[in-house]
Amino acid sequence: MIYHYPTQKAPLKILQLNTTKKHPSYECFSPTDSWAISGRPRVLTYVRKKKGVRTSQLRPFTTDTKEASDLLFLQIFSPTGKSALIVNIYNAPAGSIRAGEAAKALTTLPEAYLPQATILAGDLNLLHNRWQPSLHRSPTPFAEPFINWLDLQGLVLISDIDCPTHERGNVLDLSFASSPLALAGAKASIASHLDATSDHQPLITTVPWDQRYKETAQKLRFDTLDHTSFLSLLASNLAGTESSAATEEDLDAFAEKLTSAIQGAYKGSAKRTMTQGIGQPWWNEDCKKALHNYRLGLCSKIDFCRITRWSQRQFWREKLSMVTQMKDVFDMSKWHKSTGIFRSPPLKDPLRPNSLPAVTVHEKRDVLVRNLLQNSAEAGDIPLDSPTVPSTSLYFPDISMLQVEESVLQAGNTAPGADEIPTCILKVAWPLIKDKKPKKTDWSSPRSYRPIALLSVLGKGLERLVARNMAWIFIHHKVLARQQFGALPLRSATDLTTCLTHDVEQALNQGMTASLLTLDVKGAFDSVLPGRLIRRLREQGWPTNLVLWIASFATGRSVQIRLDGEIGPSTDITCGLPQGSPVSGILFMLYIAPLFRLGNPRNRFGYADDAANLAISTSLTTNCEALSDLF
Repeated sequence: MIYHYPTQKAPLKILQLNTTKKHPSYECFSPTDSWAISGRPRVLTYVRKKKGVRTSQLRPFTTDTKEASDLLFLQIFSPTGKSALIVNIYNAPAGSIRAGEAAKALTTLPEAYLPQATILAGDLNLLHNRWQPSLHRSPTPFAEPFINWLDLQGLVLISDIDCPTHERGNVLDLSFASSPLALAGAKASIASHLDATSDHQPLITTVPWDQRYKETAQKLRFDTLDHTSFLSLLASNLAGTESSAATEEDLDAFAEKLTSAIQGAYKGSAKRTMTQGIGQPWWNEDCKKALHNYRLGLCSKIDFCRITRWSQRQFWREKLSMVTQMKDVFDMSKWHKSTGIFRSPPLKDPLRPNSLPAVTVHEKRDVLVRNLLQNSAEAGDIPLDSPTVPSTSLYFPDISMLQVEESVLQAGNTAPGADEIPTCILKVAWPLIKDKKPKKTDWSSPRSYRPIALLSVLGKGLERLVARNMAWIFIHHKVLARQQFGALPLRSATDLTTCLTHDVEQALNQGMTASLLTLDVKGAFDSVLPGRLIRRLREQGWPTNLVLWIASFATGRSVQIRLDGEIGPSTDITCGLPQGSPVSGILFMLYIAPLFRLGNPRNRFGYADDAANLAISTSLTTNCEALSDLF
């Protein structure tokens, strides 16, 4: 909670943030998404990252109610295909807020909701002789109905009987398992070594599970690259590589061999990052020593907490004292942000308004595919070879090898693709791979640089080169309207607003009125139909080799959605342009170019996927009528 203290003019404000304790090696799950509605949750579950375990959060309660903040359901999948439901519960004691409501809510779930493999654990605050035979007082009122529900579900107590988990001597923290897991050897016991200074003893539950998994490969570190070894391995990998490419298939095969050669040399001459997290930045030697003394009984709980709080406070004070520039102030504003700690919330499908929100990763991916990747307008597309008559003939300039080298090697160290080859590696490898270029007779043909098969970084560099040449043709041959801006040289956003401001001020100075209608193309790049794009390019007179390259660029694409740390299956895309590609913005502007030549071009303004229409007359009514007639 962050408090803004009141002044004479400002009332007290409380900003509640979805922040909690976190660890770089664990993923944190919250039972609810909006803590402002449901209140701060009283259960959180942490799952170890990169151990071959897939996790899916289940939501039996469709809304973020206050009762839902005390129950957390996780479906855990092992690498071998086994799964188990882990239920984390906090059942508030008598006299507390929502006392006993979590246990009651759990018993109202349908019988079929709990699968055969289930672990139920948490702070139940239910006193009963079944797990505490030495109890000398009457059981908690709801304990007996809860036991009947446990028996009905086949859940067996696996924690130690009559072993106090609270400092006052009662058994409040319990762990239950379904019969198959209990028979397999599931067991829970007190773990004193995990003591976190709470008044409750921590429980550790062990479930026999085949946990064999393939370790996820970490990123390669360029700073550990042995340049001599890399060049030697690359030369060896390229030895005997056939550098002729008479057909597109030969070019694809050569690109794959080149990719494999660079990958092998990079993996053999560089180290990967370590899997261990860096921990909390404020945790220092004083904290380590205090923790060691606390576990040995040489330090009290109060002293241990005091030392850790002091270390944390000193760390942030030193950070504040080092703030000297405005950039540091903006960095400070990010300290309280919690984006990325928790998984994505349930997704509502606009195309299926009556269906329940998607809660599992698989269901969420399906919603994203339907709404973002599958365009309902694709049925209106036309064949790529639809006949058309070009209005002119545009000349695409020759591409030299020097231009290719500059475009690729000056691309910057953007994130590498699946091949793990960044720009910095291409710079090291360039003296060898440039001599292995396929022997094409026409290097001016963009078809020679197919982004489908070429390296991800190399492909982007070549796309940038094509986009730069197309932009030059835009300006030189006036392919686009004069007031269509975006992704073009000599046409900045400032120039566009200056044009608009001039027209409006001129109208006002003449005693006229000006009205502006703005519009945005929803899902601009995703809505482009390849067949109609190719026809538009042919109508504008672009050369055949470039049109064929763009046809290959815009078709035959597939994507994989990475959501909540999991990568989904490949999904084919039949329309749209790839986001982030240097050439996509150029192609979209060509796609919508006719819109800016309708009516009076002087009154139409465009920037990328945004457009505006200006109406000038003696009255606002006339302006509104004129703008209404446009659509």
